[in-house]
Amino acid sequence: MTLPKPTSVRSSEVPDHVRKAREALDRDMGARPLAQGVVARECTLNGRPVIDLAPSRPVNRTILYLHGGGFRMGSARGFTPYCSHLARELSARVVVVDYRLAPENPFPAGLLDALAVYESLRREVPRAGDRELIVAGDSAGGGVAAGLLLEVGKRGDSPDAALLLCPWVDLRVVAQSYDECATTDILYSRAQAEEGVAMYLQGHAPTDPLASPLLADWSGQPPMAIQTSVLEVLRDDARGLAERARRAGVTVSFREFPEQQHVWHYGFPDDPAAKDAFDHLREFLDEKRRA
Repeated sequence: MTLPKPTSVRSSEVPDHVRKAREALDRDMGARPLAQGVVARECTLNGRPVIDLAPSRPVNRTILYLHGGGFRMGSARGFTPYCSHLARELSARVVVVDYRLAPENPFPAGLLDALAVYESLRREVPRAGDRELIVAGDSAGGGVAAGLLLEVGKRGDSPDAALLLCPWVDLRVVAQSYDECATTDILYSRAQAEEGVAMYLQGHAPTDPLASPLLADWSGQPPMAIQTSVLEVLRDDARGLAERARRAGVTVSFREFPEQQHVWHYGFPDDPAAKDAFDHLREFLDEKRRA
């Protein structure tokens, strides 16, 4: 399948509540301190803006990270403090992509941005050698990350691993967990998901596997760690992706966490459950490296 040509709408059409949510998310997450010893640098890769986070010590692991925000919120700058902890805890350089958001830039604009940055990083990190290139993302960013895996796979390439945190990978919004977790997930809901789909797809079919990677053939994909909470409405997206990938022969390390909200990882280092999730990711990557 060829990526469709991106379309756009005027920025004035962004609803006021989305503007305010963007400002609040960036303000709250961006105000946190960076992890000790991690240096942040704003730059562009292949023409796309990113924030490059690197521990002070040399590392051989590069993570391309795609932030969450329902396709319509979030920024690389706002997610920099959180991702700096990923860089420190996973002993990795983390490149946070400031991909274009809906509704100004609907599907597949964000995916194209991710692909451009991936291509730049692939030139820096060739497949041969002891350096690793990893694709990661949370929530909607996890869906973009999954789409990126599929697209580069069609082109005969593959990263060394993938980390998908509470990924949103089925834009049909039909999972039973939307109803079963409606009273336990205080951060996300069916109504919010439906709004995000309308702004992101703008009439494009939600059954397109690049938009809903759950529906894709996952044969030949790299090892992946997938995490979700038992209480969140995207739980079944993560469960379904793990099962579909396993059936296709992919090595999957899947963990469900009890009593957590959607992407509780943001609470690191104060939240013990977030620390547990980071430990799982680190153990997964270290074990893969030893294999």
